[in-house]
Amino acid sequence: MLWRYPDPEPGTGFSRVVFSVFMGRSTDAPMFPLEGFAVHSVPFMFLVNWFEEILGGQVIDETGLPGIYGFELKERLNTPEALIQVLRDEAGLVITRDSARYRRSSCGNGSGIWKLMKRVNCHRHTGPVPNSLGAHEKTDFPGDSSR
Repeated sequence: MLWRYPDPEPGTGFSRVVFSVFMGRSTDAPMFPLEGFAVHSVPFMFLVNWFEEILGGQVIDETGLPGIYGFELKERLNTPEALIQVLRDEAGLVITRDSARYRRSSCGNGSGIWKLMKRVNCHRHTGPVPNSLGAHEKTDFPGDSSR
């Protein structure tokens, strides 16, 4: 599941961590099977970088999704194809191989190039939002009629 958080206050900073470190895995360990996980309040580009690491190739973000997001994978997945299906069904994100760009690239390592697109709107987070201290605060979405 993918949901959007309210934009952070000006001056808020983020630290990026590679997915394998976030999961407590060795950087050379295989990605699959992939255990469930949840992450809160990260820029969408961080998720794109994690999808690159998980899929083992470049991901071209064509979603146009700005802002801060949360993502939760609720189940263990055994293959990249299973992840792609869950992203489509539960997060509204479509990942496909971009064969035209792959043929033009100098990759040649078999990892491929992926294209990420938005299929549907993500959910707006309406519950407590974790703040930088790990506590929670209630966040309202002015003008949000989706609740």
